[in-house]
Amino acid sequence: MPIQLYVRTLVTFIHDLLTAVWIGGLFMINLTLMPAARKALGNEPEMLNLMEKVKQNHRRFIYVAIPGLLITGMFLGRSNTIPKGLLSFHNPYDTAMTIKLVLLVLMTIIAIIRSRRSPQSDKENARKAAIPMLANLVLGLIVLLLSGYMDSVAGIIMAGK
Repeated sequence: MPIQLYVRTLVTFIHDLLTAVWIGGLFMINLTLMPAARKALGNEPEMLNLMEKVKQNHRRFIYVAIPGLLITGMFLGRSNTIPKGLLSFHNPYDTAMTIKLVLLVLMTIIAIIRSRRSPQSDKENARKAAIPMLANLVLGLIVLLLSGYMDSVAGIIMAGK
C-alpha cells in the first residue's frame, strides 16, 4: 500500500505543478505582466515585442503541460473509484469531470490557434490577439473551480454522506 500512496502523491504533485504552470502563467501574464509592461512601456513596439517573447517562452511550458496533464489526469482518474466513465453524467463528480475535459480541450485548441498566429506588431491587432489569452485564463479558472468541486464531492462520497 505505501508504494501506491507515494506514486499517487507524486503524480498528483506533477499534475498540480503542470496546472500551476499553465493556468498560473496565464494569470501572471494577463493580470500582472501585461498591465505592468503597458504602464512602463506604453503600447509601443517594445512592449508588444516583450509580450510576444514572454508568450513564446510560456508556450514552451504549455506544450509540456498539456500532454503531462493528460497523462497524469488519466492516471489519477483510473486510480479513483468514483468516476463511472469518461464523458458521463452519472453523478456530480462525473458531470464536473466531463465539463472540465471539454473546457481543457477548448483551452488546448485556443492555445494551438494562438501559437500559429503571427506576432502582432500594431496596437489594435495586439489587443485582439490578447482576447484568446484572456479567454483561456477564464476557462482555466473555471477548470480550477471544477477541480475543487470534484475534490469536495469525492470527500463527501468517500465519507458516505
